[in-house]
Amino acid sequence: MKQRLLGVAIASLLGLGAVGCAQSALQDPPPMVPPDNVGQSEAQAQGEVQVYAAASLKGAFDELVNQFNEEHPEIKVATPVYDGSSTLVEQISEGAPADVFASADEKNMDKIVTAGLNAETPLVFATNKVTIAVPAGNPQDITSLEDLADPDVKVVLCAPEVPCGNTAEKLLAQAGVEVDPVSLEQNVTAVATKVAAGEADAGIIYVTDVQAFKGELEAIPTEVPADLINLYPIVTLTGATNPAGAQTFIDFVMSDQGQSVLKEFGFGPAQ
Repeated sequence: MKQRLLGVAIASLLGLGAVGCAQSALQDPPPMVPPDNVGQSEAQAQGEVQVYAAASLKGAFDELVNQFNEEHPEIKVATPVYDGSSTLVEQISEGAPADVFASADEKNMDKIVTAGLNAETPLVFATNKVTIAVPAGNPQDITSLEDLADPDVKVVLCAPEVPCGNTAEKLLAQAGVEVDPVSLEQNVTAVATKVAAGEADAGIIYVTDVQAFKGELEAIPTEVPADLINLYPIVTLTGATNPAGAQTFIDFVMSDQGQSVLKEFGFGPAQ
C-alpha cells in the first residue's frame, strides 16, 4: 500500500513538472529577430549611382567621382551625364534615370522643386562667375564688354535658358551693351570649344571653363556684380533607384575633401 501511494505521489510530481515546463515554454519570450530595416541603410548605400551635372562641372566632377569611387568601393558612381542645366531638367522631367542632379544655377533647380522631383532640400555646394573668354593670344585685342558690341567681333554665347546664357544676358544688359551673337549654344562647353577653335573671337563663359581649357583660352578681367554670381545646388531626386548611395555622394561633395577638389578647379565656396 505504501509503495502504491509513493508511486502515485511520484507520478503527480512528474506531471506537475511537465506542466511547469510547458508553461515555462509558453511564457519564455520568442528569440529576438532583427527588424527588417536593420542594416537597410547600409544595404541601400551600395550599387550604382547616376549623376546628372551641369556641363561646367565636368572637370571637377570627373575628379570627385574618381576619388569617391576609390573611397567607397561598395558604391559605384557611373560616369556623369553632362549638359546644360536646362537640358538636364527636361531629361529628368521626362524620366531620365538620374539619382543626383547638380545645377549651375538655382533657377533650373527651382524647376525640379516645383515639379516635386527633389527628394531632399537642395544644397548649394559651389559658386562660379562668368568672364569674357578669348582665344589664346587675344587676336582681336578685346579688353571689355563694350568691345563685344563691335559688329566685326564674332561673339558666341550660351542660349538664354542655360545658366551661363542667362547670366551673360543680365551682365550685358546691366552694362548697357548690345551683342549680336553668331550662335547660341546649349551648354557652356560648346561656347568654350568654339572660342578655343577660333570659330569665334570671344564668348562669355565661366572662369572655371577658361581654366579647364588650359592655355587654349584667356580670360579678360570682367567685373561681375555679386547678384550675378552663380550658385550651384545639388539634390537627390525622387526617381533615384539608389537614394542612400546618392546621398552618400552628395555628402562627399559637401565634405572638406569635396570642397577642396572644387576649389582646385576654380569654383568658389558655397555661400
